[in-house]
Formats: sequence, C-alpha cells, structure tokens
Amino acid sequence: VEGLSRAHYIFGYGPMGDDSLKAAVADALSQRGGDTLVNVTVDRSITKFPPMIGGLYTAIETRVSGTAIKFKK
Repeated sequence: VEGLSRAHYIFGYGPMGDDSLKAAVADALSQRGGDTLVNVTVDRSITKFPPMIGGLYTAIETRVSGTAIKFKK
C-alpha cells in the first residue's frame, strides 16, 4: 500500500495540512484496513517557489509504501 501526506506554507506561514509520517502511515492503512505496516519505505520531498531561502510558497510531501498487515484477534 501507499500513503501520502502534504503540507503547504505561504510566505512562511503554515502549515496548512499535515506532512507527518504518522499521517502518511494512517492514509496507507486506511486503504486496506490494516493494523500496521512492515517493509516500509519513506520518501519526503520539498518544493519551493521561487527556489530560494524562504520562498513564497513551500510544499512538503511525505510518501510511504509498505505491506499492510492485520492482526488476528
């Protein structure tokens, strides 16, 4: 499964959204109804416009992928 979380900053104010690892994992687990992920990989990207320190607009994206497992009760 794959999960994604995003946050945006405008003129340094924000975040608008949640770019945390926890939010990305929750998104991935919601797709399959799993309890946890194993064999996890994480990719985090930051995009700024214009590409300078500070910038006017910044987007941060966290992407996780892994195998969802469900515990038996």
